[in-house]
Amino acid sequence: MTHKRASRAIIVNLQREVYLVVHNYVNPRNAGKWSTVGGRRDASDRDDLGCLRREIAEEFGADVLENCRIVSEIGSILKDQVRHIFFAVEFFGDTLKPLHTDEVLKGEFMALEAAEELGRVGKLFFGTEYSMAAKAIQELSELPPSSPF
Repeated sequence: MTHKRASRAIIVNLQREVYLVVHNYVNPRNAGKWSTVGGRRDASDRDDLGCLRREIAEEFGADVLENCRIVSEIGSILKDQVRHIFFAVEFFGDTLKPLHTDEVLKGEFMALEAAEELGRVGKLFFGTEYSMAAKAIQELSELPPSSPF
């Protein structure tokens, strides 16, 4: 069976905080749960990385991509018949602000420990956001400092 695919961004700032969002989920059981930036792959997307770039641009504006370094794919999970591919993304800007507040209710950078606590209390959509964020932070910490400029 071939599953639909989605790309997810584990966005990490220079302070090594992770950016999580609360989407406006249709399903009430997911209301108030935090997750990552991203979404399903469209027919127009060339690959998973193209999907990721499109999703970041849709949620924050294309100019945000100028302040990002997409480092690597760090893992995947299968949820509801969709294969979600996670990417480590380093963010060099000051702040991220969702463009469509009807889709993304709020978003914020938080310490890794805060993401871990959200997982402990059942407030993460996938349940793996903390472990993926820890992996992204570790990977970014091993790279030489960089900037998109």
